[in-house]
Order: sequence, then structure tokens, then C-alpha cells
Amino acid sequence: MLYSDLILILVTIGFSLGLYFLAGYAAKALSSKWKLCYVVPFIVCILFAELSGTEISLLGVYIGVALLFVGFIKEDVRIRRMVSVGTIVLTFVSILICLFYPGYRMPNFVSDFKTGFTSMKEHYCMTEHKNIDWDAMYEEYLPKFKEAQKNHDEVENYILWIELCNSMHDGHVAYSADKKIADKAIDKMYGNDYGLSLITLSDGNTVAINVQENSEVYSAGIRNGTVITSWDGKSVDELKSNDIPIEWLPYNPVKENDDFNSAMLVAGMGGDIVSIGFIDENGKEKSVSAPKLGTYSKRLEDTVDILYSGIKASNLTWHDLNENTAVLRLTQMMYDTDSSANSNFSRMKEELKANILEQKEKGIENLIIDLRCNGGGDPGFIIAIAELLSPETEFSYACSALWDANAKEFSYDSESGTYVVGNKVTYTGENVWGDGQIVILVNMATISAGDHFTQLMSALDNVTIMGFTSSNCSGQAIRGVSFESGVLQFSSVPTVHEDGTIYIDPDASRKATVPLDIKIPFDERAVKAIFDDGEDYELQYAEEYLRK
Repeated sequence: MLYSDLILILVTIGFSLGLYFLAGYAAKALSSKWKLCYVVPFIVCILFAELSGTEISLLGVYIGVALLFVGFIKEDVRIRRMVSVGTIVLTFVSILICLFYPGYRMPNFVSDFKTGFTSMKEHYCMTEHKNIDWDAMYEEYLPKFKEAQKNHDEVENYILWIELCNSMHDGHVAYSADKKIADKAIDKMYGNDYGLSLITLSDGNTVAINVQENSEVYSAGIRNGTVITSWDGKSVDELKSNDIPIEWLPYNPVKENDDFNSAMLVAGMGGDIVSIGFIDENGKEKSVSAPKLGTYSKRLEDTVDILYSGIKASNLTWHDLNENTAVLRLTQMMYDTDSSANSNFSRMKEELKANILEQKEKGIENLIIDLRCNGGGDPGFIIAIAELLSPETEFSYACSALWDANAKEFSYDSESGTYVVGNKVTYTGENVWGDGQIVILVNMATISAGDHFTQLMSALDNVTIMGFTSSNCSGQAIRGVSFESGVLQFSSVPTVHEDGTIYIDPDASRKATVPLDIKIPFDERAVKAIFDDGEDYELQYAEEYLRK
């Protein structure tokens, strides 16, 4: 129970008891001024309602406070004491309702949905580009949110928002809520843990990964890299195509990235026991009945972290890989609070320039920029680094869409399907790095400003983009809208090319717009290196590439 509601209840009971005894004194005093005391609880109740909002579970308190008004009108001792007792009874009824009613202080999920949906429909900047059918989306999700409201189901409400956001295939569309609710929802979404996760290799086979040693599947002979032939009587491909809720996949603007991830969700499907078919070390097909060990969300989180996290180091740190190759780790496109607030990255740029020159003096010829799981940041940061690494010529970054102050929206040409171009951002390279080779490692969690930087650098002749997956491909600026149950963010400020087309974000085809130069094969060798030997396979692959 909220402290403010508890205080209101205690104050109401206190007032009621006080007014009960005051009734006798007021009658003896023969003064009508005491009747004003019966108005005070009403005023206090209004103040609490303004502070915390009204709540249907407290209806008994509200009725009781209103009932005390009778004491203002009627100066009869018996009547005043009756309304005081009545208010106390109604207040205790409210206490029971607050304690046992599942809808106590529950947000209005339907109202929140309408608020968030309306804001997105009005301000989302890629409706045509991604072929969003708002009417169909509204018709699909409104009944679902009504059902969640009817059942007072905060977990289901969270899951519905995740489904809706991910169905738009935009890494900048996201919903956040209370962590306890989110954790419960994630546990429910991702199912049961049976002691392993799954992934599909480049050759099309699905194999086990992140296998738990003290588990039924391990005892049966399943190891990291074991080919899984069936899951509860169905092929993994069949489950991936028809049964898994694809809208639960994170980082999903690019369909190819979804395909890479989808087998991981299959590993959580099933009841108390799941039958798993596999190929043993002798090439024979076997099966094991694996009991659930708990919820799958933690193993899925661990698997994703092992696959995608990149070098575990702070932002803008340097590491020597070998005698002629260094690694620069970029976890985000940010330097410090002051730089972002002032859009001035000159101090960061001078420090980075000094670092680059120091590396060159040591004989470093190759640079690997680890951009895996880069969470984005400030365009000024991107430009500062791009200037140091680019040849001495002018480069075009991107353009902003033109803002129509009268219409209070960005100018859009519906006939051509493009935005009217506003300011163009350019920068001039300083060629501090020179002609040395640069490899940029990305993955599907390289997003926003990370996508921007990858796009800019991909135009340079000495840069190679590689990874198991392409970057996220989400490049627009965002806005947020808050409501009772959580916060919704979405793309709302268009960044465009010089022809007015959307910059970076894929259209409805979901093809990667920041393509890889080299897609690192995810094969048996990669599985062994990552899950058995604990090695950074992508970094090793980049190093081997630079040695050729």
C-alpha cells in the first residue's frame, strides 16, 4: 500500500474518532462553530487526492469523508456519532480492498496504450518508409490491452508493449517499466531452462551452446556444438518459422539478424520435460528427456552476453593485440557530460589524436575498432573520430529534415516519399591515421550513433566492416512519452540523405543498410573458441585477416 494512502486512512480514522467525541462536547458548548470541524476531513482528502491521485479501492474512504458532511448540516449528537462510526467502518472496508484487490493502484493499461499509440502515430518519422499500418495495429492490440486491464495483469501489459515495439522493426522503438515487472515478464516470455541454448550455424545446422555441465542434457552426451535435430518432436527450423514469437527478439530491424538469433528462443520452449533429438559423437541420432531447471531468461542473457559483448573494457581504451595491431574499444559514442552538453569534443579529439600518434610511433600499422554492443551517443563524437581517421577531403555526413514551424512537423513530400532536406552536415578529414588498415567489428547491438559511425567509415578504402551479424541499422533521433505504466520511446526526428530518403534505417524489406564487408562464418570452430575455450573469436578473426 502506498504510504500516502496509508496516511490518508489513518488520518480519516483519527478524524472520525475525534469527531465522535467532539459531538458530545459541541452539544454542551451550545456553539455552531464546531460544525466546521466536519468539513476539515473533506479538505484533507482533496489534498491527498491531488498528491497521489484518486483510487477506486479507496472509495470507502471517500464516501466516509463525504458522510461526515452530515455532521456539518445536522447538529444532533446521535447523528454525528453515527456518521463517525460509519466512516470508520467504510475506511476499514477500504483497507481490506487495498490489501486484497489485485487492481489496487493499477495503471489504466488501455489509457496508456491509447496515449502511447496516439503519440507514435502522430510523430513517428518512418511510417511510409517501414509501411506501418497504424489502423491495423490499433485493432490488433486494443483488445489485448483491454484484456490485460480486465485481469489487472502488469506482466502481460509489459509483454504486449514489447511485442508492439519489436513488431515495428526499429531499434529505437522501446518500452521500459518497473524492473520487477520487467523481470517477471522476461521470465514468462522466454520460457524454461533445460540446460542449454541453441544457435544456427552458417551451414544451416542448429547446435547446442552454453551447455550446463551438471544437467540431464550434458549427461546424455550433448556438448557445445552438438547438432540438435528435433525439439519436442519438431525440427528447430519448423519451430523458428511457425511457433516462436518473433516479436520477442531484441535488436531486430534487420531480418538476417533475427534469423541468427531465432534458435535461441526455441531453447526455452516446452513444459516440465522436453524431448531433444541430437547427433552424438559417433554420428548416431539419440534423444533425451530434459526436465526444466528453472527459467530460461538468465541462460539466454548469458548466451547473448558471451556472443555479443565485445572486449570488456571501458570506453576509448587502447589494447595492443600484436606487434603491429592495436585495438580501440568504443562502448558508446560519448566522452563526458560537459562535452555532450556543449557539443564540444575538442578535448577528447586532442587526446585521441595523441593516442593515435603514439601508436604509430610504436610501429602500429593496423587498427581494430571494437564497436560491438556500442550503445550510441552524440554525432559530435562521431565527427571528431571520423575527422582523425579520414583522408584530407570534405565528407558528407547526413542531412536533417526541414522543420515546418507553422505545421509543427517535418516537411514531407508524400508523392516522392521523401523529406524536404534542411541542413547538411559535413566534416573534413585530417588523415592522422594515414593509409594503415582499419577493421571495425560490429554486431546487431551496434546501434544509433554506432550505426552512423560504421556507415561513415565504410566509405573509406582502408576500412573493412566485419562481424557475425550486421549492425543494428537504426539511425533516427528519438522522443519519449511517459504514462502510468512506463515510458515509450520512438524515432521521431528524421535524419536523411541529400535526396531526402531515410538515413540508415531499413525499409519494410528489412535488408541491412550498413552491410558487412566480411561476414564472419559462425561455424564449429567459432562455437569451440567461444563456448569451450572462452576466446574472442571475432577479434581473432580480425587479427588473422590483417596478417594476410
